[in-house]
Amino acid sequence: EALDKKKYQGRLVQCAQFLVDNQAKNGQWGYGPPLKSKDVPTAGGGSSVKIKRGGTGPENGDNSNSQYAALGLRACLQAGIKLPDETLTLAAGFWGRAQNADGGWGYNGEGSVNDPSCGSMTAGAIASLCILRAYTKGDPKKDESVKRGLEWMAANLTFAENPKYLRPVLWKFYWIYAVERVGMLYGADKIGAHA
Repeated sequence: EALDKKKYQGRLVQCAQFLVDNQAKNGQWGYGPPLKSKDVPTAGGGSSVKIKRGGTGPENGDNSNSQYAALGLRACLQAGIKLPDETLTLAAGFWGRAQNADGGWGYNGEGSVNDPSCGSMTAGAIASLCILRAYTKGDPKKDESVKRGLEWMAANLTFAENPKYLRPVLWKFYWIYAVERVGMLYGADKIGAHA
């Protein structure tokens, strides 16, 4: 999408179809099976394509895959591909249900809730909600889950490690990348007092 959304629209359509078909029933994503070529709509001459759900995803996934799915959905939407509204609202609903009382998010593998909050998953959740709210006519800046997540990030922000993760030295660069996505998608130069 960033290189040339018209030239690569056919590949973006494939990505969109994969993401829509492999969304879990609870709103998350995991590692889905590849699409069969007969299941992929074609993009004709740069015209817009509307994706329809053609598959049934698993029961659940995890928040790491779900964050990257939201980033992929955003690229597809920016390329003019129309996605089913229910894909976006189902995803946003899971992120809201999976937020912990402390304002952060955990990995939430297999659809679990109340996994301990950590930096990488909290930043990934905020970035995902910013995308999903923006495309469902919501305002991420007014979203209570986003606000609480940003408070968690501000209280725990460090770049020396992935804060609050079971083994903080792991996934440090994933965490830093996710912080950058939050800043860009939320439109913030600071997280709390941190620039």
